[in-house]
Amino acid sequence: MLVAQTTLAQDEVGTQDNEVGTEPDMQKSNLVNPIGASSVSEVVGKIIKIFLGIIGTISLIMFIYGGFLMLTSAGRAGQIKTGQQTLVWASIGILVVFTSYAILRFVFSAFGI
Repeated sequence: MLVAQTTLAQDEVGTQDNEVGTEPDMQKSNLVNPIGASSVSEVVGKIIKIFLGIIGTISLIMFIYGGFLMLTSAGRAGQIKTGQQTLVWASIGILVVFTSYAILRFVFSAFGI
């Protein structure tokens, strides 16, 4: 979709130095690729890595929040249980993110992406 390609351009219109039957002088234009990917699979890989990073960040924030709930519970059983459940699910979330990142890295390296 967003792949840098060479663009061919002609000289000024009306130049008389080109012979009949020959192609006009061609110049190359260098376009900068802001994404840094040269194929669709690389773009998809970068999007997946960004998505996993966002999910990992959310899991880490939830892990900190669960610890905060437990520390500030003041002995209330309901808040301690909520904090424990938050810690368990945040830990599972971080584990899933790390596992999926490892699987994606293995697949991408197997295909040379």
